Amino acid sequence: MLAFGLSGPGFAVGLPPGAGAIRRGGDVCRPGLRPERRPQTAVWDGSVAGSFAGGDGSEADPFRIETGSQLAFLAREVNGGKDYTGKYVSMVCDVDLNHVEWTPIGNGTHSFSGIFHGNGHTVSNLKMTDGARFAGELSSAETDQYAAGLFGTARNAVIRNVKINHADIVVQNLAAGQFVTVGILVGDLRADRYAEISGVSVADASIRNDFPETTAGELCIGGICGYVCGEDDAVIQNAQMQADVTVSIEKGMGDANRVGGLIGTFHSNRTGNVENCASYLSVEIHPELCYAYEGYFGAIGSIF
Repeated sequence: MLAFGLSGPGFAVGLPPGAGAIRRGGDVCRPGLRPERRPQTAVWDGSVAGSFAGGDGSEADPFRIETGSQLAFLAREVNGGKDYTGKYVSMVCDVDLNHVEWTPIGNGTHSFSGIFHGNGHTVSNLKMTDGARFAGELSSAETDQYAAGLFGTARNAVIRNVKINHADIVVQNLAAGQFVTVGILVGDLRADRYAEISGVSVADASIRNDFPETTAGELCIGGICGYVCGEDDAVIQNAQMQADVTVSIEKGMGDANRVGGLIGTFHSNRTGNVENCASYLSVEIHPELCYAYEGYFGAIGSIF
């Protein structure tokens, strides 16, 4: 039986910017440590570090990210086959990705499965014009897929307390019939046990399609997550999320278009919760094409 919750006094669509936002002061909060003054924002130069700033990956001493290069190191590690199951990763500094092309964390072949704590820090100026392309399973059949976001693909992952400001993702160069999942935070999130997205805010973000409208098979586009899928008896928790995003499908639509201010498509076989969330979604669509293809729009594009 599918049990689905969409609840909480903070859940709203169309509230003024900032309502229900998760705020922290000017201090860095590290698990188990006293707050210290926030370091200066680290501006990324496109390089990849050789390690994290420190930590052993335990809850008491998580791997620490202080720079964009170290965040890119996490992407390289995950995309190379290290999924970080049971490992803790913690941001201890705001990171400016400086509009340098970003390679998502998780490429479909390999996905992030750890616990990521943003500690209220901000990732800014995210830019992507090419996502992860992979052969994945959808409805028990192998499907050509495309995923884009800060995290491309994640599985049984927990992502908490991170802000993303000023993000621009362009979807282009698709293969015919691809299943497309795009979110500012996560493109494709799946779980067969437990997954959680909580305390996340996205502001001043855009996702733009730029491809022939007959190219894509199905589009799942969300301000936080593009596609969320709970398999078997998985429980998926989404709480205290806020997104202000513009999605343009004017220059590219699929056979089915599922666009959500929070989540494009949410599928769960058992339990899926969305609590205390707010969505500010603006959709740009070609007025002639919208009658030719399926379209689903809202805080969550589709739920099944």
